Amino acid sequence: MSINTPDTSHATDANPQPTPRCIIVTTQPELFTPGLSAKLNRGVSLFKTGAEATSALLARGCDRFYADFRQLEDGWTGQRFLRFVRAKPEFASVEFWLLAENWYPSQEQWAMKCGAAGMLKRAPQVLTSHILGTESPRMSVTLELQLDSIDDIFGRYAGPMRVLHVQAARTAMLEGRIESTRDAYVNELASRFTLPERREAFMKAVWADAELNLDVETTQPGDPWMSEVNEVFRHYAGALGARIIISRTLDAVERKGNHERNFYVNELSSGLNSPARRADFLSAAKGARLIH
Repeated sequence: MSINTPDTSHATDANPQPTPRCIIVTTQPELFTPGLSAKLNRGVSLFKTGAEATSALLARGCDRFYADFRQLEDGWTGQRFLRFVRAKPEFASVEFWLLAENWYPSQEQWAMKCGAAGMLKRAPQVLTSHILGTESPRMSVTLELQLDSIDDIFGRYAGPMRVLHVQAARTAMLEGRIESTRDAYVNELASRFTLPERREAFMKAVWADAELNLDVETTQPGDPWMSEVNEVFRHYAGALGARIIISRTLDAVERKGNHERNFYVNELSSGLNSPARRADFLSAAKGARLIH
């Protein structure tokens, strides 16, 4: 059921700054209602089902469309919304964004190839500032100092393009496309290495830095442990097979909201057709102390 009344985008608004006509569809509209309350039905429409969102789009159109990556109660997903919007020529100019709590670089690359503008952190402050054009919250001084240290380590292993990579990673964090955490930033920089040995050396150097004191035991998608699990998995699935299964597994993590490490590993193993390979992969993961 929609939380909106009929669109009144032409109603008088105390704030003269124009707001793009936006459609937001999410499993938890209550997260975004407080920050956008002044704009709801005045350029911003918020829904919790695919049927309502697509009906509004077909009836009134929009400038921007924001959709949860995860599955809604009526079965719609961010991927399905993206295909729906891009399949219709009349919506070619619609700016499409996927919302997620965490994501893997390959997911954003896939989304952009399919016509999305990118992915945004599924958080009230991020979405509100993106829609209203307000300044993003500044990172803490502590985090900024930690990122400076990480940049210095990155520079030891990256080539002449290291400054551009650092700027892109910082921008991704400020725009909410990655989490404002040390681990998310490290993973973003690590994803920019083309040589696995350079990537591994960089991450080991970061983990060894006592001042950074990164928690490598966290269980959020995109954290450093996931790269290690994926690297082990590639030995049993092959490069192409691993890419497909990893993408499916990340979809399952987001859809089911289960970010536990064991769940991720078990989902990967279920994608292997051979029982022997599944057993070998799980054994290797345990041997590497990636799961207990």
